[in-house]
Amino acid sequence: MMHKKTKIVAGITIAVCVATIVFFVGALYMLSQKKEALGVLAAQIATAKARENELAALVRLVEGTETERLELQTRVLDEEGVIDFLSLIETLSKEQGVSLKTNTLTVSELSPLFESLNASVTLTGSNDAVLHVLEILEALPYQTAIVAASLTNDGVVDEGVWQANIDLAVTKMKKI
Repeated sequence: MMHKKTKIVAGITIAVCVATIVFFVGALYMLSQKKEALGVLAAQIATAKARENELAALVRLVEGTETERLELQTRVLDEEGVIDFLSLIETLSKEQGVSLKTNTLTVSELSPLFESLNASVTLTGSNDAVLHVLEILEALPYQTAIVAASLTNDGVVDEGVWQANIDLAVTKMKKI
């Protein structure tokens, strides 16, 4: 037979054991929750570091290509430079004694960043002057290509007057 005090001590001991087990299980649960949160936080930190490294690599790339980008800007027309380009070829033609008439202007896409400005022009003047303007157009400081050219002298009006029909393509940057 158990004494009443023994029963009380046993009850208290069982209660303390149950409370300890509940506390221990609760602590383990809280610890697992913190571990999951810590895993999520570690993944976020790893992602942030990867983005930071990628940004640093992009900044180095931009810094490393600065001279190439500046040269590209001098060789490729921008949206605002189209009118200046047309004025330039008109002025160069006039200086050589050649009349330049722009027949058509179209734009075609080359890539997500570049377009081709396609100009069809007619040059009228002496044979030497027209050929010289053609040479000037080939040597322009832009990314240009003479797609097609034809030189004729119909001799109806004046035997010294020649006419050249030229299709010219100039690379230009898209306006972003």
